[in-house]
Amino acid sequence: ALAALFLLSAISQVPQGLGLRGIHPSKSELYTGPELKCGDLLLPLDRVNDDYCDCPDGEDEPGTAACSGLSVEGQPASFYCHNLGHQPVS
Repeated sequence: ALAALFLLSAISQVPQGLGLRGIHPSKSELYTGPELKCGDLLLPLDRVNDDYCDCPDGEDEPGTAACSGLSVEGQPASFYCHNLGHQPVS
């Protein structure tokens, strides 16, 4: 019973984004419509996390390594992972 309660608690804290992996909560609104807009492209959500980097900024692959070599404005493409109970060092 305790394990089920823990699992339910963890699931309720995952960003919605239609169950897509790697989406930071502050960007979840980008993934709520029928399409993802990135640059001049409109991609259907079934092309998000399909292991092919379609968007120039990597927004279509938040949960895969497909865009891991990208750098956007000097910053590497990012992946968000919700670690329940984790406290960052700084």
